[in-house]
This record gives sequence, C-alpha cells and structure tokens, in this order.
Amino acid sequence: MLDTDLRSMISVMPWERVLETRDVGSSTFVSFLRASLGTPVRDSVIGEITAKIASHSLPISFCNLEQLENWQFTDNQWSDVHSSQGFSVEMFHVEAPGREVEQWQQPLINSHSKGRSVLVCRIRDGLLELLLDVHNETGLVTGAAVFPSFLRYPGQHADEHEDRFDDYLDSEGAQLLLNTTESEEGGRFYRDINGYEIILIEGRQEYFGIDSSSYYWARVSELKRLLNLSNCCSIQLRCIASLLLGLK
Repeated sequence: MLDTDLRSMISVMPWERVLETRDVGSSTFVSFLRASLGTPVRDSVIGEITAKIASHSLPISFCNLEQLENWQFTDNQWSDVHSSQGFSVEMFHVEAPGREVEQWQQPLINSHSKGRSVLVCRIRDGLLELLLDVHNETGLVTGAAVFPSFLRYPGQHADEHEDRFDDYLDSEGAQLLLNTTESEEGGRFYRDINGYEIILIEGRQEYFGIDSSSYYWARVSELKRLLNLSNCCSIQLRCIASLLLGLK
C-alpha cells in the first residue's frame, strides 16, 4: 500500500510522539520498543558502524554493454544467457493519462523472483535490540551502507548463507512478528516485490554465519540516529524500520 519513498519518510520522522499515543495495554513488545527508543545512544556502536562504512571501497568502471559476460541482447531486452543473475532489462511503452507527458518508452528491471528482507530483534536488559548488517552495494555513493539482518535481492537465488541464517533463526526460537509484501519503486522496476519479515529471537547466540564482523546489535535509539545520517542506511532498512511502528 505504501511506496518506498513514503516508508523512508516514516522511518526518519520523530517516533516519540507516535509511541506516546500508543495504548500499550498488555503489549510488552511496545514497552520494550519505547524503552529502547528512549535509552542513550552508545557512541561506540555508532562509531564502529560509521567507520565500517567509511572503510569500504567499491571501485566502479565503465565498459561497453557488449563486453559484459553472460549477457545477450534481443530486440527489446538485455538478459543473461544462463539465468544466473535472475533479472533482465526490458523496454516498456508506458501510458499514464493525465500526466504532463502521457506516454513514453523506458527500460525497466524485471526480476524473476521475489526478494526477502529480514530484521531480527531480541530483548536484552529490558530493551529491544535490532541486528544490523554493514556491507557493499554497487551504486551507492559510499560503496556500503547499513542493511537489515538479512537481504536477498529480487531475482537472486537462495544460497548457503541464507540456509545458515534460517538455521540460526530455528536454533534461536524465532517468532515471526510481521510478514508483509512490499513493492519496489515502479520508476525503475517492473512489478518487483520484496517479502519483509520482522522476527523476534531468544538471542542466546550473538551472531550467525562464519564472519560476524559486519553485524551489530543496536538499540532503537541507535537505529534512529543512523537513519537520520545521510548516505548511511539502505532503502531496505529504511522501509522495514517503518514497520516497527505497526507492531503490537
């Protein structure tokens, strides 16, 4: 129902006023969320995360489309030969009566499968904490950003990393708090969708996988600080963070 731009704005708006009006009732989760939002920000956490972003380098260079390996061109699209990328770039004719320009042609990314974005939560010392990940993404001005706990882009195939993540959730008594489907921005993608999941775990183990150096447990106040920094949080994190306000 809400596009990525609106969800991004919800994620950076002041949450205190919204949570103050929430009737907690029997919901301990909202109490933990409110307490975590009101707790002091730890400079060490913010410093480590921003330093991690600054340390990433992702060199980019231009090349001719004909030089790309495993890609082929037909009359109306670019597609990969062996379907390993999971998406194609296709030309579309668009009509939108009532706009200043009512019809045009443009390329759109058409992914072949649904994406997945997961934000893992735990309760520690009476506070809600969120598992954040810092990694590269091609096209970002910083080269890297803060992401949700797990991300599989539309079109990507499940792999061993996702299997380890799901095993971690199973071992931690995962409780699914929210599961929704969100559309990617229509100006670039053709009917691409992501499944957004917010999951509460017991939190006995700190992290999952082989390399835990990119993961950080952050309080809600620290997430809000990161969300309000320019070029810091990914669009996926901003979108899924907005869903925290709807939890009961």
